[in-house]
Amino acid sequence: MSVYLGNNLLAGAIDAANQDGSNITNSFSTSLVNNMSDTANIYMSGISMPSDTAVTLSVGAAGTVYTAPANGWVGFSCTVSNSGFIGLYSQNLGISSQHAGGNDVYMPVKKNKNVSISYGGNVSGFSLRFIYAQGSESEAS
Repeated sequence: MSVYLGNNLLAGAIDAANQDGSNITNSFSTSLVNNMSDTANIYMSGISMPSDTAVTLSVGAAGTVYTAPANGWVGFSCTVSNSGFIGLYSQNLGISSQHAGGNDVYMPVKKNKNVSISYGGNVSGFSLRFIYAQGSESEAS
């Protein structure tokens, strides 16, 4: 197996690993990461962080389920007064993000995984966005 990254360091790291691949982590980190340019290190450290590319989604009723078009982040915002709350939940990932009395919640989500919204109490002015992760296929277009 080889993946070309400029000077093919990844292929060299894999070749240096044990035949069964059990030592690939050490070979990968010393052969690839230590030899990348500063530009490549900056890019790699940003992979899966939120990009500048986002799409606005229509806010449905509480419990509405959305499917991520790519790896990225879901951001849900609104004006919350007194006893209101907003939240995001992903059964696929087994995680949730909820804020009682807060105005914004964010959650990372993998491509084709579902996220549902929740809200209640005194809330208004909803905004829901899918933010593509840096390096995701749709972020590059």
